[in-house]
Amino acid sequence: MGRGAILNIFLTNPTLIEEELLLSLKAESFYFEPHRIIYQIICELKEKNSVITLTTLINRLQDKNLLKIYLKI
Repeated sequence: MGRGAILNIFLTNPTLIEEELLLSLKAESFYFEPHRIIYQIICELKEKNSVITLTTLINRLQDKNLLKIYLKI
């Protein structure tokens, strides 16, 4: 399964995110840098027991000033 597909599953079904999977899948496993950053944010949210939604992901990217970089706004 491609790494982009894994991110899609995480964002559409956040209840499927298991701690074991997060421990076994490293950010370095993602070749495409935006995917690597998204995965890192998902891991951060999971560690803080935050609800993982597209909204919380976008908010966190904005907090880190990363959203505009990749959208070229």
